[in-house]
Amino acid sequence: MGEATAPIEFSYSTYPGLGKLAASRFILRHAGVQLTVFTGVALGCTIALCFGYQYWYVIVVLTLACVYDMGWIRYYLRSDVTFKNLSDPRITVRVSDDAIEFSTCDHTSNYFWHSIRGLWKFRDVWLLFVSHPNFYTVLPTAALSDEVQALITMKVADNGGQVS
Repeated sequence: MGEATAPIEFSYSTYPGLGKLAASRFILRHAGVQLTVFTGVALGCTIALCFGYQYWYVIVVLTLACVYDMGWIRYYLRSDVTFKNLSDPRITVRVSDDAIEFSTCDHTSNYFWHSIRGLWKFRDVWLLFVSHPNFYTVLPTAALSDEVQALITMKVADNGGQVS
């Protein structure tokens, strides 16, 4: 059995654009290829319509591609709502051997390491996936010391989560 480490606590303040930054990283990795294909199809159908090809299937494909693209656009545009609704932008994170805890003045969330399904690391933000594959918690890398980065990475991997 490994030796227990003392809990590490740190805080950071959210800022305008943090949710959009995380959402853009998520969208590019999760739906990047599909989004590019659907956007290209929508553009191609629009050009076809402009040149007089008004067949029913061109209109149906254009509609489906636009609905898909609009879903991701809506997701991106609404991504800052949670942070904007905080009465205090300060978030305190407590990392221990058993769990990671996020606290604001309004709410506290505690996630045991075995419930974290994945960790996506980006240069400027980390996404911790909890339970559902599309539900993530944001950690700006500027707030993470090397020790915290190593501990989170180790705990997620040791408990069966995917780190990428």
